[in-house]
Formats: sequence, C-alpha cells, structure tokens
Amino acid sequence: MNNPNQEALKLLKEYITINTINPPGDVTPAANFLKDIIEKENIPVELYWSDKSTGRVNLLARLKGSGT
Repeated sequence: MNNPNQEALKLLKEYITINTINPPGDVTPAANFLKDIIEKENIPVELYWSDKSTGRVNLLARLKGSGT
C-alpha cells in the first residue's frame, strides 16, 4: 500500500477497534499499537505508567530537530 492516505486510514481503522472504554480505561493495548507504528519509523518511543494496575499510560516519542 503506497498511498499515504490509504495507509493512514487503514491504521486509524485498526486503532479505533482497540477497546479503551472507561471503566476500566486500560489504554495499554492502544498505546502498544501506536508504539509499534512509531518504532517501525525508527523513532525513539517509550511508555510510562504512573500505576500499571490502572492501565493508564503515557506515550513519549521524540524527533530530533535541526537545531535551528
């Protein structure tokens, strides 16, 4: 699939099927889905939990700037 719009639509369709309903609000599977996509682009990405038992997670991805 070479069309960026089609690829984006495909990923969005997959993403919105992931259950993140609150309660319980466990977004870990959704965060892992996004993490996998970002890693495939060789972008450093990390997941951070304040409390893993809640399933609430923050995703941090960093792109280096040009320094300007």
